[in-house]
Amino acid sequence: MEVEEEEEEEEEEEEEEEEEEEEEEEEEEEEEEEEEEEEEEEEEEEEEEEEEEEEEEEEEEEEEEEEEEEEEEEEEEEEKEKETTNQEQPPLRKKKLDNNNNTYNTNTTNTNTTTTNNNNNNNNNNININNTTTNNNNTTSSSNRNQHPPRWTKHVKLPPATTAFCPSSPAPWGATDRHTASQPPPSFLAPPPPPSPSHVRTYPRAVVCQSLSWCREGFTLL
Repeated sequence: MEVEEEEEEEEEEEEEEEEEEEEEEEEEEEEEEEEEEEEEEEEEEEEEEEEEEEEEEEEEEEEEEEEEEEEEEEEEEEEKEKETTNQEQPPLRKKKLDNNNNTYNTNTTNTNTTTTNNNNNNNNNNININNTTTNNNNTTSSSNRNQHPPRWTKHVKLPPATTAFCPSSPAPWGATDRHTASQPPPSFLAPPPPPSPSHVRTYPRAVVCQSLSWCREGFTLL
């Protein structure tokens, strides 16, 4: 009997040990699973961190590109402004040369005008004074011309292009002018050569035709 009891006790002890071992194994497996889970979580966190870093890098690159574009736009605007200012205001050295050329040209024109005024013998003093003021200031020249125009521009009336000269007319250069019949006609109204009887009719009486629409019937233009 005692032997049987001992065997039973041993068996029970073995069973208990097996159970304990199984429990330990289970615990180890659980620990391993927990460790694996922790590792997976850590890997996921690392991946998330990497993604965040990549996103930050992309954002920084985009910001840098935007800054570069803004700088390029500012440089283009500055270049355009410089071009416009250069076009509006030429360099001073070139401007001085232009002024010298202008003064030289005005001097030559003034010498020409004084010679023509001496030939015309009409208000030489007034015209020369006005021409000399044009060298000093252009604004004064325009005002002087408006205040003191030459006299001959008020009274002389040029005839139209189509005019006829009649020999016995008392004033062939027009009745409204200041000239009289005793004065000779100007050079631009010199009488034409006598007509040949073969192809041109003669004048029945003296009359002045100042334009084609004013010509009377029966009178022929030369």
